[in-house]
Amino acid sequence: AWYSLLLAGAWFVYLVYVDPWLAGRRARREQATKSPPFTNGNGALQSKGNYIHRNPQRWLAVTFAGALLLAAALAAVQLLPTAQYLIESQRSAAVDYEFAMSYSFWPWRFLSFFAPGLFGNPALGDYWGYANYWEDAVYIGLIPIVLALAALLTRGKKLPGKTLVNPGMTGFLGLVILVVFLIAMGRNTPLFPWLYDNVPTFDMFQAPTRISILAIFALCVLAAIGADSWTQPGKRQRYWLRLGVMAAVAVSIGAGLALLLTRSVSLEIRPSFIRGAAWLGLWAACLGLLALKLPASKSLHGEQQDWGWWQWSVIIVIGLNLIVAGWGLNPSVELSVYSEPSPSADVVRENLAGGRLFLGSADEEALKFDRFLRFDTFMPFEDGGSWQDLRASLLPNLTVLDVLPSANNFDPLMPERYAVWMEELDQVDPQIQEQMLNLMGVTVVESIDHNQPEGIRFDAREAYPRIRWVGCGLQAGDSQEALKIISAGNIDHDMQVVLEAEHDSRMHDCSSTGNALLQVVEENSGLTSVKVQSASPGYIVFADTWFPGWQASVDGEAAELLRANFLFRAVQVPEGEHEVSIYFHAQIFRYGVMISLAALVVLVSTFFAWRR
Repeated sequence: AWYSLLLAGAWFVYLVYVDPWLAGRRARREQATKSPPFTNGNGALQSKGNYIHRNPQRWLAVTFAGALLLAAALAAVQLLPTAQYLIESQRSAAVDYEFAMSYSFWPWRFLSFFAPGLFGNPALGDYWGYANYWEDAVYIGLIPIVLALAALLTRGKKLPGKTLVNPGMTGFLGLVILVVFLIAMGRNTPLFPWLYDNVPTFDMFQAPTRISILAIFALCVLAAIGADSWTQPGKRQRYWLRLGVMAAVAVSIGAGLALLLTRSVSLEIRPSFIRGAAWLGLWAACLGLLALKLPASKSLHGEQQDWGWWQWSVIIVIGLNLIVAGWGLNPSVELSVYSEPSPSADVVRENLAGGRLFLGSADEEALKFDRFLRFDTFMPFEDGGSWQDLRASLLPNLTVLDVLPSANNFDPLMPERYAVWMEELDQVDPQIQEQMLNLMGVTVVESIDHNQPEGIRFDAREAYPRIRWVGCGLQAGDSQEALKIISAGNIDHDMQVVLEAEHDSRMHDCSSTGNALLQVVEENSGLTSVKVQSASPGYIVFADTWFPGWQASVDGEAAELLRANFLFRAVQVPEGEHEVSIYFHAQIFRYGVMISLAALVVLVSTFFAWRR
């Protein structure tokens, strides 16, 4: 979304400031040579009222800014909660440099503009290029990329004196492509590291190569410009086209034969090179034939011609080209993989006892990227397994299919404290790690064991219940101090809870904490109500992540929802019998609803007023 806004902003600057300046230069140059002046799209604005006539650039600026504000207001119901989520996420600040630079566009993948399978294909199980295949995927078809390059070289000109588009537009799109790929190459050029260090927001994203989507968009627009300016070749051009078609056919046939030979003879060249060359030769031959057969009546500038066999042939060839290139890149599995229960779900459910399942980061990484979700192939059957083994692994977030509570989460936007907690969990001593697992309510630990049927094992353990009573609160000045206290392991979690809030000084007396009787009255996704009966004041601690929007009440009166043990929630409760409730009340969502409704009213009113 941010990259798209950057492109929209650049397009606006070009349209409002650069294009009129270029048009003025062309007009002065053409007037000096007494040739007809060039008119561009902005000329239409001169007839729409005096204000627009006097201030065309200001009018465009006002409408562009108004469109952005109205769009943001219409989407406020989604944007405001998302903004709150982003602020709380681990990406609210800069991500690590190595993480940001991962999946930088591999320069050799520029060759895949012409032969996408040159470095193999995970659908065929033989991808051997850098990182993963789909991050650097830029193929739009051989004919479109050739048309786009032709549009750049000719600046959209069809015949002498005939220009289909403003030449500045092709230059702008070419500049977009150049800048975008310089950024997309990430660590391979000094540009993205400089942006990471000096320009806000560029230090918040992983995978610089993903900005290449803007270059793909620009190339598609250029391909359309090139298609409009496609003309019959001249006599000399036809001669070279015939030679080119023959050469392309020869390359395709030769590569096909070489591919057959590699099955019987050991060659030092990778089969993906041969396969890529064979397909490139075939599509190049089709392009040459289409160029040779271009009818003389193909649409000229300013004229409309009925579509015939040639136009449909171009569409069919491009479609087949993209289908062949993309075949298998959207893999599927049988519905039973999702609908049937996991083979290990019942075993885990028996041992959970109200707790959560936990999978260590090292084992999770190995199961994901070494066994099931490898980059070189889509098939996880190297050891004779099946996709059902993936269900049995109970990787995050597959546990939701079997309704199993998990302490793990696979999500690029996690609450920051959760991400920090999980990183700390990997670094602390085993004894402290056990205490942290207890606080998370982990009662089953998953690990890799090749001696087990599915290659994994599940070990039961004891942990604190998700809702429990603690009599003593220890105060921490901030989150870092709270985590430091937890990591030191010098407190008794049975009796003490670390709180990041000022509280009654009486709670510092931990000599007599007492016990309490807890009874869950009601519980659903947005509410938990608990009856408490205790002889002394204390805290109810919930082993759920603290997050804005969750609120607490004691006997119907609002109470502070405290940050407990760095990550979790707690409510202070006086002695006696009380009912404590924790519920979700997203006020920011309600604000978003009101703003979106108001924007909708403005939009509808403006529409009818404009029509009148």
